[in-house]
Amino acid sequence: MAMSSSIDGPADETNLTATGEIRLMPDLLTMRKIPWKKQEEMVLADMHLRPGEPWEYCPREALRRVSKVLKDEFNLDMEECWVPIDSKPYCSSSGFDAVSTLFQEIIAAFNSLNVVVEQLHAEAGKGQFEIALADTACTYAADSLIFAREAVRAVANKQGLLATSVPKYALDDIGSGSHVHVSLWQNGRNVFTASNTSSQYGMSKVGEEFMAGVLADLPSILAFTVPLPNSYDRIQPNTWSGAYQCWGNENREAPVRTACPPAVPHGF
Repeated sequence: MAMSSSIDGPADETNLTATGEIRLMPDLLTMRKIPWKKQEEMVLADMHLRPGEPWEYCPREALRRVSKVLKDEFNLDMEECWVPIDSKPYCSSSGFDAVSTLFQEIIAAFNSLNVVVEQLHAEAGKGQFEIALADTACTYAADSLIFAREAVRAVANKQGLLATSVPKYALDDIGSGSHVHVSLWQNGRNVFTASNTSSQYGMSKVGEEFMAGVLADLPSILAFTVPLPNSYDRIQPNTWSGAYQCWGNENREAPVRTACPPAVPHGF
């Protein structure tokens, strides 16, 4: 956790040193057979100082701590030259057709790993595609994202391709982001949604307070959501990447935006 992509050792000012040990404790509930290597299995792990004592910086443990707080009131449901695999336009069927065989194998791997895909389409960048995973409780969603990335990388590698999710692979092309849809549920109801028509934007007071908190702490949150220098090559005005400290209703320029639920009058 202290090592950056540019140095094989603790980065300066992390307060982490070469002293001590972090032990990886497998979470056997996450064990999956690897579709692209039938004789092997994959398992996610927690970081412990010693068995039974989680390390305070373990990402999975941090997510559990946050989830526990919410559950008190809510239910949380290269030297080589690489070239893009295609240059088809956004959402084109021809873009999907060009790599359909690859994605058939990727989706089969997802199914084996219990990762549910809701949508897949060609994006605007060269060789770029977007995969939307199904909603689930936050801890399972984080696990699914890891499994999905591993599957995409491995299946592409089998076919001699390089799959990357770096924020800005080429400075003259569209960048890649990981969008997270968040909802908060209590007694089977999404409490971010206003229960009546009095709200101008269809948000409840809880939803407004949640969004205000995210915006107030946005500069600090960036340390975790956009941790690479390359990320800031992507986050620029007029690129739909959220370069402003604001929110918007279906506004792709905003880092936080409300999404209009389907089948709701006027989108609210």
